[in-house]
Amino acid sequence: MSVTERIGWQPPKPSPSLARFEARCHKAKQQPFLDERPMSEAVSSCAWQNFRQPRLGHFENQGKVSFKKLLGYGVDGVVWKVAIDERVYALKVFWDNRAPEGTRYWSA
Repeated sequence: MSVTERIGWQPPKPSPSLARFEARCHKAKQQPFLDERPMSEAVSSCAWQNFRQPRLGHFENQGKVSFKKLLGYGVDGVVWKVAIDERVYALKVFWDNRAPEGTRYWSA
């Protein structure tokens, strides 16, 4: 790029499509994703509304957690195979507990 081209360069103008996308991202990140009810109540509730906007239930630890094996990890968090009172569960721990600023990928 020549000097005259660099001097004449202007940043791109804001796009209405980008503004709509950013507004949609901001609105989505304001939606609650946690359910303060115990998981036993939240999981058993099979109303259509619960499928339309699923939420993570509150886990009430009822015994000693024994970490058995790392099952996997990725962009969202890490998954462990755990045993709690002789019962086996998959426990997912998320990296983020709040939505990040901007339009960065985020999932719960």
